[in-house]
Amino acid sequence: MKVIKKDGHILIADRVMVAQTFWRRLIGLLGRKGLGEREGLLLRPCAGVHCMGMRFPIDAVFLDKNNRVIKTANHLAPGFTACQKGAVAVLELKAGLMKEKNIALGDRLIFIE
Repeated sequence: MKVIKKDGHILIADRVMVAQTFWRRLIGLLGRKGLGEREGLLLRPCAGVHCMGMRFPIDAVFLDKNNRVIKTANHLAPGFTACQKGAVAVLELKAGLMKEKNIALGDRLIFIE
């Protein structure tokens, strides 16, 4: 799946995995050594993420029902958690990618299968 920032049609990632079951969301990125520049994980439904047992930091983008960014967590380190009331999905990306792609509160993301 691809994810594009609506304003400016900026490609965020084009190898996004989707985790929609309880177990897939719980496992998330555990066991991986990292995320590539164009990789991500979309957790849906989801309002909070954990980095327990992870080997690398991530950027987490919290989305509302309209795929609008309502919170960001930059460089979320292993062992930390983040959550956001009202979020229905979280996009996990390589640490630093949010800054590089200028993802900010209020941005709308488009997901293309």
